[in-house]
Amino acid sequence: MKQYILSFAASFTLCSSAAVAQDVHLEDEKSALGPVAAMELLHKDMYTGKISGAWDAMPKKYQNDLEKAAQTFGNKVDPDLYNEAVKLLNSLNFFLTSKKGIIIELIEQNAAKNNRDKGLASLVDNWDTITDTFTTLLDSDLKNAQSLKNLEFETVIGSLEPKLVQTMALLAQQENNTEFNKFKSTRFELVEKDANKALLEIMVKDEEPNEEKLTRVGNRWVSEEMASEWDQKMKEINEGINTMENLKPVQKEQVLSIMRMAQAVITELEGANTADELKALANEQMQQFAPILMPLLMGGK
Repeated sequence: MKQYILSFAASFTLCSSAAVAQDVHLEDEKSALGPVAAMELLHKDMYTGKISGAWDAMPKKYQNDLEKAAQTFGNKVDPDLYNEAVKLLNSLNFFLTSKKGIIIELIEQNAAKNNRDKGLASLVDNWDTITDTFTTLLDSDLKNAQSLKNLEFETVIGSLEPKLVQTMALLAQQENNTEFNKFKSTRFELVEKDANKALLEIMVKDEEPNEEKLTRVGNRWVSEEMASEWDQKMKEINEGINTMENLKPVQKEQVLSIMRMAQAVITELEGANTADELKALANEQMQQFAPILMPLLMGGK
């Protein structure tokens, strides 16, 4: 038994060391990428749904800034408000899932009436993916104020990625999906480069080429514009998060009232069994709640 335990421990140590070495090797490879290769890899990750690649393409500082802001939000947000908002989103997502057929029928009717059917086929084709994605998000560390305090984006991304990969694979099979094919065809060419700066030409099918300036932050290539604005944007985000502590009790009750009314509306709409019934119920609820909601949305004025 002792020999078995020692053998297992040795095997585990070797496997762990190999995994760590592989991670380090992959990190070294990504750090060594030039600007064109870095953009090509990010582009491929995006059109294949591998959002973990997009996250990994960010400098470590940016990742830390975002996670810190999210966790600070979790610590400062009013738990009653946040949990009520998640409850509302869950109800909305259930409604969109359970009444998919009649909602799509109503959308198609309105689109045909107003000649606004552009992108409608894509919406219909991806309806289940959209609602599944919301389900996954609402079941992640975003599900309540307490779990938000320990949010890790890599965990959330890991739960979302399989669905997005599946969606992108389906889009890739649609030969008539011009927007997706146009995005996939994007090419990058280097115009000029020094140690920490680069200028790329980005070419998209049937569009004029445009140039993008990149800069190195840490060991990642990022948009020069984003790099120049990052600290200021994060400062503004954090200042906005800090103001949540100034929410007055009367303001809190107003927001809760609005969300609960919205919840009541969704509950009523769930009673519809046809597109015509849904339209009638929606109009009825609008007439009933509009006079109540408007003063609340105007801050009680």
